[in-house]
Amino acid sequence: MEKDALGCWKGLLLPSPRDARLDSEAAAICALLARPGDCPDVDEELVKAVLGASHVLSDSDLRRIAEEVSATDPRKVLLRLEAAVERMKSHPAGQSPQLVLILDKHLQRLPWESMPSLRALCVSRLPSFHFLLGYVVTKKHQVRSVLAEGVNPSSVYYVLNPQGNLPNTERTFKDWFRRRPGWEGVVGRGPSEEKLRSVLCNRDLYLYAGHGAGVRFLEGQEVQKLSCRAASLLLGCSSAALVLRGDLEGVGIVLKYMMAGCPLFLGNLWDVTDKDIDRYMENLLRGWLDAGSEASLLEYVAHARTAPKLKYLIGASPVVYGLSISLQ
Repeated sequence: MEKDALGCWKGLLLPSPRDARLDSEAAAICALLARPGDCPDVDEELVKAVLGASHVLSDSDLRRIAEEVSATDPRKVLLRLEAAVERMKSHPAGQSPQLVLILDKHLQRLPWESMPSLRALCVSRLPSFHFLLGYVVTKKHQVRSVLAEGVNPSSVYYVLNPQGNLPNTERTFKDWFRRRPGWEGVVGRGPSEEKLRSVLCNRDLYLYAGHGAGVRFLEGQEVQKLSCRAASLLLGCSSAALVLRGDLEGVGIVLKYMMAGCPLFLGNLWDVTDKDIDRYMENLLRGWLDAGSEASLLEYVAHARTAPKLKYLIGASPVVYGLSISLQ
């Protein structure tokens, strides 16, 4: 995907680092190239995006970009870009912000988060730009939201092996979950519908380790009616998959959680094996919960992709919808 589909433009997917030098370098390049007889057709925003992503671009990528942006004198553009890139390397840019992907019904099926250039970044998805605006407003103005005040690591409810046929998953997590202070949950059986409603509205974190997304315990239509507070980690098969029917947009339980205001939903794009997804979940939870105050979940979502044995099959399946959340 990265090499053959995006090619030299893969850097346009990366969020721009918060660095004033990008603005000044891009403006300087465009000012030089705008002189009579040079290359007045070079776009400043495009130059800034290329410079911000220069750490993932090869020499051949830069040459191709120069050829694409200037039909008159690509060599002159290339020389300016290479000089700016060298100056940026001597003083690396600051940390990039979170990247939010808004994908159409076809592109959402692909594991963009696992491309080499995005694999180490904090990446999440949202169904549309309107959802993004809504989440930003919630984070800024609703003090009681998990997005704003963070996750209390003691306010957790778990559903572990509810159908009773995932013994390895139960062995891996049962004693650990029960030892965590303040945690509550059920093991080897499903919760009541009333209990799950209460959990999603009042707890900070909901963990589901079973088959699918637990729809048999609380249907999507019922989830949609709630005012969901809990960040939800549903590690069953295809729990974040959107099903396409004809020309209609994709449908799936994750969208019901989003419409209910769920701050963050972690699920799988496709079916997974229990032992490998258990490795992922254990690495994710131990890394994040032991990191302490202000640790961002999205950072550990990326780190945990290396835990499964099938790193590019099982490790690529988990994706996040929503915005980043941190521990209190």
